[in-house]
Amino acid sequence: MEICNRSISFAKRSRKSGAICIISLTALTSFSTVEGAVADFSFEQLIEIGRVGKTIPAQKYYQNVDIKEVKINVEKSKKLLGLARASISADIFFPLKPETMRSGLLSGYRFDTSRSVKPFAVVGADPLSLRWLTLRKEKLIKLNAPIFVIEANSFNDLKKLMVAYKGLRFVPSSGDGIGKGLKINTYPFLVTSMGVWQ
Repeated sequence: MEICNRSISFAKRSRKSGAICIISLTALTSFSTVEGAVADFSFEQLIEIGRVGKTIPAQKYYQNVDIKEVKINVEKSKKLLGLARASISADIFFPLKPETMRSGLLSGYRFDTSRSVKPFAVVGADPLSLRWLTLRKEKLIKLNAPIFVIEANSFNDLKKLMVAYKGLRFVPSSGDGIGKGLKINTYPFLVTSMGVWQ
């Protein structure tokens, strides 16, 4: 048997004398445990030791709940899950529009020290990014670098990139955080352990 002791204290200042009165309610409750589970008990077994303010019996909220009778309809659950998945559109993440970065020319730079960074590239679906991808495709495949697409109007733009540049892995992404971290406001570019290049 496990005994639980619960105490609740209230502080109240007397209007007449200014003294502070502490009211403490202590409840001792006991539950018999059988193999680690709380045994069945009725609310009649509980003893009310005090009441503060307007209260509503908890039984009112429990009367319509019977855990033992809960049944899961597996078929209905699968159907609802399927409908939920079908309602999520790939276009939910689009359009991608960076606030602090624009397509343009970039002067690459070397890091002060070599960083443990796996190569990755940042592009958009704009004409300059497409020309850059054409020039750098073989290098990007060799580096196995993921391509973060930070500017695109729809998922269809991303699909076009996948078709036109097979062998590259395109990932829709927010670019402002990357640009801020690297102190860059233009794309496309490639990041390696040595630095940032266009």
